[in-house]
Amino acid sequence: MQRHRQHKRDLPPLNAAVAFEAAARLGSFKEAGAELCVTPSAISHQVRVLEDYLGVKLFERSARSVELTDFGVRYRLELGALLDRLEQSSTGEFDRDRRETQTRITVQTTDSFATRWLIPRLSEFEALHADVTVKVVTRDFRDGLRSSEADLGLLFIADKESGAAASNDARLLFAEEIFPVCSPGLIQGMDAIGVADLSRFTLIHDDNVGVSWRDWIATAAGAQTDTANINTKDGPRYNHAHLALKAAELGNGFTLASNVLAGDALTKGQLTAPFAKKISTGRGYYLVQSQTPQTRTRCRPFSEWVISGIGRP
Repeated sequence: MQRHRQHKRDLPPLNAAVAFEAAARLGSFKEAGAELCVTPSAISHQVRVLEDYLGVKLFERSARSVELTDFGVRYRLELGALLDRLEQSSTGEFDRDRRETQTRITVQTTDSFATRWLIPRLSEFEALHADVTVKVVTRDFRDGLRSSEADLGLLFIADKESGAAASNDARLLFAEEIFPVCSPGLIQGMDAIGVADLSRFTLIHDDNVGVSWRDWIATAAGAQTDTANINTKDGPRYNHAHLALKAAELGNGFTLASNVLAGDALTKGQLTAPFAKKISTGRGYYLVQSQTPQTRTRCRPFSEWVISGIGRP
């Protein structure tokens, strides 16, 4: 059997090549850095590494912009075509059986929504769509959809009048209401509880809930209610809603909770909401879809499942 002669490939630094291709395609070190999740200075450094390797300038740099040289234009076209072929091979274009039998969807959401709503329901979707694999990535609740790493988002949007919420790509799933919750055992034996009774309990603080204890008490208390002894300053603090809710479920005190995130625990009796007053915040959770038609089509089974699950336990 004839043996192929072994030789070492003389390839350019691959990280540098990828960085250059992104910067050349997008026309910006900043946008290339955002796409590759690195800083613009890191992109600039990688481009210089590639220039040193090739022995030729790829960009003309000025204080405000970068422009491809003639060689940079030609190299970008050739390199882009090679990377396209590599991407197609790696994502399974030549593995027809795998591509046809398995769809992969990446969903971006927050830690708390994933923990309190999505994960408890995800097995239902998996049972209905055995041919779809779902990857869940969590980001800060202030983040918009990162289309470079997620196909769609179940995102918290604070301003319903914002461009993100008003976009054709966004659909409101749950409007947020905030109210106090606690473990049923915490108030066991009390025939009735009023706002003034909160002075007897620890108040748990969720730093991101958007409504303070002082705000809720001012809204819920009647003119004759004595609230002077309610300690709204002290008490444990958490930077994620699911942590504050867990503390409340364990009987550690009252916390202000979202109807969306506390809903399952209220249904199961792990939490109770002894006060009728709820504050509508104007914020909510949205289904945010990709602007790419092919991605929307691939994600349609998941999107339709999420929408059909609104209002169901």
